[in-house]
Amino acid sequence: MKKILKFMRSIRNKFPRMTPRYTIMWVEVPMTCNSREDKDDIIISTINHLEQTIKIKNHGRKICALQRERQFI
Repeated sequence: MKKILKFMRSIRNKFPRMTPRYTIMWVEVPMTCNSREDKDDIIISTINHLEQTIKIKNHGRKICALQRERQFI
């Protein structure tokens, strides 16, 4: 049994991954709430957590302020 699992893992590791490791985050949230305020609190706290956790990769590109303004017009 262990040999079969080891063989299957070796085959799986030879294929490229769809997403790189450690680039996916799972967040557990309740599916039901007692009130609308509770729901809003959960949504806001989840958004705050995501904003603090997700990092932006710039890859050395510089965006000037003028280009940034044009994108939002």
